[in-house]
Amino acid sequence: MRHCVASYARACARRNTSIWSMRFENGERRFRVMTIEVDRATRTIRQARGQRNATPNDKALGVLRVWAGREGLRMEFWNNGALIVE
Repeated sequence: MRHCVASYARACARRNTSIWSMRFENGERRFRVMTIEVDRATRTIRQARGQRNATPNDKALGVLRVWAGREGLRMEFWNNGALIVE
């Protein structure tokens, strides 16, 4: 996705952070939409970024909200200059 997720390898190895990839399917085609950073201790989504660190669109954010609710995760990150806290 051409962003800096590799810089989180140490935090993942220490089990402080987990990194997730959201994918959408369109018929037979599957494509990555965003990479998600979750703080394991607080169960909080700290970042959600698309290709080249782009901010997620409304559709992707909606899916992220559903996933976060289902998994018991809070959301706390910046998106388009606005702090999302849920």
